[in-house]
Amino acid sequence: MIYAPSLACARQINLEGDVRQLVEGEMPFLHIDFMDGHNVPNLCANLDTARELKETFPTITLDAHLMVTNPEDYVEKCAAAGIDYLSFVPGTAQDPKALLTAIRSAGMKPGIVINPEHEPEEFRDLLPLCDMVILMSIVPGGVRRPFAEETYEKIRALVRLREELGTSYLISIDGGINRDNGARCRACGADVLILGFYAVFQQDIPIPAACRRFRTWIES
Repeated sequence: MIYAPSLACARQINLEGDVRQLVEGEMPFLHIDFMDGHNVPNLCANLDTARELKETFPTITLDAHLMVTNPEDYVEKCAAAGIDYLSFVPGTAQDPKALLTAIRSAGMKPGIVINPEHEPEEFRDLLPLCDMVILMSIVPGGVRRPFAEETYEKIRALVRLREELGTSYLISIDGGINRDNGARCRACGADVLILGFYAVFQQDIPIPAACRRFRTWIES
């Protein structure tokens, strides 16, 4: 199981300190959102932040989610910033297959994001080109939103499609993950849990201890 703390939930005024604690808590696979304020009504991290984090913590893995209207414009910039996984919403791309290929050619692992209003089967033709599929379990663009119960069946659908298509993409769940639904997502076949305020940030114990506690909750 991969745990991917979301940097959108870290203390932005002390981001380096929070990342240092996440690494100490053995959660170096970090999720970062790039928002343009148009695709979703919000802003989050920027490319300079990603680049500086990668320079400061060279062993971390940066898993990026593009919430932008022109994802093609971000490929080379994300590669230069040190992004490892780069995923986008297929409906925002001019040619999703070409974009997945371009991401891989730039040295990153490509992926798609499936928003709550869509079903995995709609993207059957894209899945063989993916190393990552991010399944949104909340409406994107905000935090502390309710977890969608239909997420579990969508995870099972992605597992079936992966077996049917003979692919090996990671199934990642983003939004509202807590102790209970995180365990259910794992049982349904999820590979990655993106963690926020209900898991490792703003807990009653320090971040490293919260990381270890959450791992115990899910894997026990």
